[in-house]
Amino acid sequence: MKKNWFLLYLLTVSGFCAQAQTVLTGWVTDKANKEPIGGAAVTLHDKEGETIAYDITNQDGSFIIDVKSQLSQLTLQVRFMGYEEVKRNIENKTQQLFIEMSFGEIALREVVVKSSPMWNREDTLVYSVDAFISVGDKSIGDLLKKLPGVEVSASGGIKYQGEAINKFYIEGLDLLERRYGIATNNIPVDAVQNVEIIENHQPVQTLRDAVVSDKAAVNLRLRKDRMSRPVGTVTLGAGYSDEMLWLAEAFALSAGREQQFIVMYKTNNAAKDISTELTAQTLSSSELDDVSGYSRKTLFNARSSNYPPLEKKRYLFNNSHVVSTNSLWKTGEYAQFRLNMQYQNNAIKENISHNSEYLFPDGTLQIKETSTHSSHANVLDAVATFTNNSPRFYLNNALSWSGSWDKSFSSIVMNGMGVHQQFNLPSQLVKNDLKLVKKWGKRLWDITSFAVYSSQPQLLEVSVDTVDINQSQQVNLSGLYTRNSTYYSFGFRNSSIVIKGAFEASFDRYISELSHPVFRDSIRSNITSNYSLLELIPTYMYRSDKLSVNADVALKNYYLSVSSSNNHSYFLPNSSIRFNYRFSTMLTARAGYQYTQSIGDFFDLTDVYFMKSYRSFGKQRGILSLNKRQSFSTSLQYRNPLTTFFFNTSLLYAPSANNTVTTQHFVGNEVVGGNKEQATHSNLFLWSGYAGKYFSEIRTNFSLNVNYTSMKGERQQQKVLYPFKASGWAFIPKLNIKFSDATSVSYQTMASNRITEIIRSNDTFRSSMWQITQQLSAYYLLGKKWQFNGRLEHSYNEISENNSVNMFFADVGITFKHAQFEFNLSTNNLFNEKSYSYSIFSGLDRFDYEYKLRPRMLLLSVSYNY
Repeated sequence: MKKNWFLLYLLTVSGFCAQAQTVLTGWVTDKANKEPIGGAAVTLHDKEGETIAYDITNQDGSFIIDVKSQLSQLTLQVRFMGYEEVKRNIENKTQQLFIEMSFGEIALREVVVKSSPMWNREDTLVYSVDAFISVGDKSIGDLLKKLPGVEVSASGGIKYQGEAINKFYIEGLDLLERRYGIATNNIPVDAVQNVEIIENHQPVQTLRDAVVSDKAAVNLRLRKDRMSRPVGTVTLGAGYSDEMLWLAEAFALSAGREQQFIVMYKTNNAAKDISTELTAQTLSSSELDDVSGYSRKTLFNARSSNYPPLEKKRYLFNNSHVVSTNSLWKTGEYAQFRLNMQYQNNAIKENISHNSEYLFPDGTLQIKETSTHSSHANVLDAVATFTNNSPRFYLNNALSWSGSWDKSFSSIVMNGMGVHQQFNLPSQLVKNDLKLVKKWGKRLWDITSFAVYSSQPQLLEVSVDTVDINQSQQVNLSGLYTRNSTYYSFGFRNSSIVIKGAFEASFDRYISELSHPVFRDSIRSNITSNYSLLELIPTYMYRSDKLSVNADVALKNYYLSVSSSNNHSYFLPNSSIRFNYRFSTMLTARAGYQYTQSIGDFFDLTDVYFMKSYRSFGKQRGILSLNKRQSFSTSLQYRNPLTTFFFNTSLLYAPSANNTVTTQHFVGNEVVGGNKEQATHSNLFLWSGYAGKYFSEIRTNFSLNVNYTSMKGERQQQKVLYPFKASGWAFIPKLNIKFSDATSVSYQTMASNRITEIIRSNDTFRSSMWQITQQLSAYYLLGKKWQFNGRLEHSYNEISENNSVNMFFADVGITFKHAQFEFNLSTNNLFNEKSYSYSIFSGLDRFDYEYKLRPRMLLLSVSYNY
């Protein structure tokens, strides 16, 4: 009898489980000719008409819907323009459906049937390249910038719904890891069939059923005739500006599902910033990822001025070479080996006029400078990575080496006095990053180990025409850093408990010596530093169909010893809690709270002068900084592929407290920055919003980004403490219109307002300055061979309350296509603008810049596409 009851129980439970995991598959076809209908909306409703799930049919008419509902009966609705709506009551069970649609009252000749520009498949959003491509698009990055919900930076970095992606795939393989800008800026747009956004993507298969991810990945689906064979472009060009110009580029991609290769070489002196394509992009980390606290230290300020708020092609004087080789081989069903090597040789020249004004309690200090700056960077990176990403076992090990040999020289005239400075900044890094995850049922075991050795023997030399004694700053910094962690996780029902332990340590040697006629004391340092951190982090995770919760408490014990005589020990607990609620497949909300406590490093304890550039120095007071910060955040994300509307907004409020205050004082014309022991508080407020929509009827994509930032804090100058508030708005509307297959127009505005308030001894100073840049671009295709393009750019920049700079730039080009060849003639800076002025103001310091621009430039190039 007990056995029968047990069998009945199993049957009942299995019935409920089957119902909770209903999968509907089917096809939608034309009733008259039996042809598949792509782009039809297939929607499931409850009896009140609320949407439960939906899908958009693929090009072959197929659809698949994962139903998570306990209702026994559902209403199926199928709609497509020009056809009669289909409604059908169905049982909530796994089944195949065959749906035929008939034309409605609209006459056949009046019906224009088009494929949907985007559709959904489970957690994957698919954008059709054919729907979004327009005249002038060359790389896949040009098209990505037009997709609703997607943002692309100049270096090729991608955000989806306001957050950085966590992976970039080509045909499901991660060839480039963080340097995927090589792909976005170079893969020909006509080689890609679809762009897939994989939402809630957990890249580690072992964790997919155990650890929730709310991050997205991008996957490029290539056209079948472009797979597993070389695809790319070769370009040669020459021209003239104020010197002879050259350009040479070669890019090749071969991408299959077993092996992939990308090889690239580029060189030019024509103001194309090719080095940014090798930028290591930010990748969003997933829950339980163990992120190391290592970052390479920047010791010197080889250039002290900010770049103007213009595209780099307006002011870049370069001689650049870039080489990139990337290879991936699948060595098993789940295993792969990847080898990535990057090299850049980049020489840049700049001419800048720079006026500085510093406010003192009893007056001001004014410094006028003109400078010619040249830099030469040589950087070589190599990474070998092995990955086994199976459902039960994950192993990833990356061994890398990076070397850079940077040199720069500046010739400056400061208040009529000649100054020359030269930097020699070599550095080397050797890193190994290991991650292993093993799964048994709902139990997980993880081991992570990261280790890096760095060496930075660097030198700054300065000579002044009026001083006989040369100045120099020598420094030799070397160190070994490691972070190792392990966790064990077990699950029950919808919950998981994770117990994690971590050990972090660094061993550093720091030798510095300053030679300067003004600073004669506290100029030498020879220290060794030992740092360690022990962590115990219990974590609770809850996951249901709609809600996920992650809460942890990190118990941290810090220890820092400098030259065996200066010892510090802190026990600093941290905590965080995060909520993610999914109202529907379209709307998701998040909220979180985090409390962190952290300490500085051995640099806080050096207590010696350090020359960063010819008149910029640093000196710490031997006080170890202690920072306590709270962070309250919330966000909302909405996306509707049916209406092609995307929206996201986020808010962050972060008050913090520190035991030191930032200081700045002057010794003659030299500025000395540092800190002082004094309790200070600051508040950070960030808000951002994004809305984007594609209007398929008029083939137009519109998006709007709005950001607001506010920072309250305190700083000290010439021994006087000044409370301040710095805030600003940024508005970035974008519009892309595809009038026809032969004509397209795009418009973009970048408007920012910088507001500064600072409380001075006898008044409160407030400044508000706007910077606005507008760009209008147009492309026109005449026949199949001739293409014309033009860009008009307007820059408005307030440099004081009653003074502003208005400037116009224009670029034009013409392209002739013959077979696989393209001949292009282009002119940049048609109005031949020579310089650009802009200002930066903080209430205590004012900096006015005049930057030399590239004169009118003519370039003729020929490209071969294959």
